[in-house]
Amino acid sequence: MECRVCAITGHRPTRFKWKYNENNNGCRRLKRRLKDQLVSLYEQGVRRFYIGGALGVDMWSGELLLELKEQPEYSGIELILVLPLWGTIITGIRPAATGCLSCGSTVRRLSSLELRKILL
Repeated sequence: MECRVCAITGHRPTRFKWKYNENNNGCRRLKRRLKDQLVSLYEQGVRRFYIGGALGVDMWSGELLLELKEQPEYSGIELILVLPLWGTIITGIRPAATGCLSCGSTVRRLSSLELRKILL
């Protein structure tokens, strides 16, 4: 059986007009569109999602995927947090990232070659 995957990374909050104000209408609209896209991908058979651990689109996507995973119809979501450097101390980590580590999601150490094979 073919496993369809999606890797997600994107801009950091400083690249948007609203910066870190997630109550801004633009940020809310972006998150709604992200969620719609994630649902669409799931409906197309994508079950495994790789996200980076950076603030912004990476974490917003992770938070949305965790919310979806709590719903029975999206229980097949597998969320994998891809950290840029193994052993790196991450400061200012969001609660959602901590949630990724404790909700049955996976953190794996991948070499650059392994990651390229998965994503290409």
